[in-house]
Amino acid sequence: MISFDKITALSDNPKILAFAEFVISEAGDRPYPDYRQIDLMKVAGLVSHVFVLDYRAGFEGGILIHFSGTEIDDLFGHNITGQRSDTFYSGDDIGVFIMKLYRQAYVTGQPAYTRRSVHFKDATIDKNRIVENIMFPCSSDGDTIDFGLGFAQFTLTNAQIENRYILIDPLA
Repeated sequence: MISFDKITALSDNPKILAFAEFVISEAGDRPYPDYRQIDLMKVAGLVSHVFVLDYRAGFEGGILIHFSGTEIDDLFGHNITGQRSDTFYSGDDIGVFIMKLYRQAYVTGQPAYTRRSVHFKDATIDKNRIVENIMFPCSSDGDTIDFGLGFAQFTLTNAQIENRYILIDPLA
């Protein structure tokens, strides 16, 4: 499993760090956490920002959202649990973020971190956000990635930042 130091080198956001520390501790000595064995109520104050990707369903038509916290649902104006990312994600970075970074995280088994300016626009949303998130690939058998457990924090703003899309190499 990745070391906590690699996360602190990327972010000083206390919620991101608390989530990362929790997931890393839940993984124990396994190479990946097992999402189905994790009790998210141990970090109940963070669950509203948590999302779970279901990699078992493949990537055809986007990535299936297995679970989404209320803060994430509020951004999109409805519950996105059970939907594929291409049916609700209106961020202008969908190609890089969902279709590239999260696919690479699945293929390589590496956690993904982003901090980015995103313009969300569809029939109900027209907002700029700074989004910081981290996602950890999960495996129930210690080898095959079946879920991705993540945390996202959104800040409404018109500010622009340099976008960062990073796969975190646990060995580097």
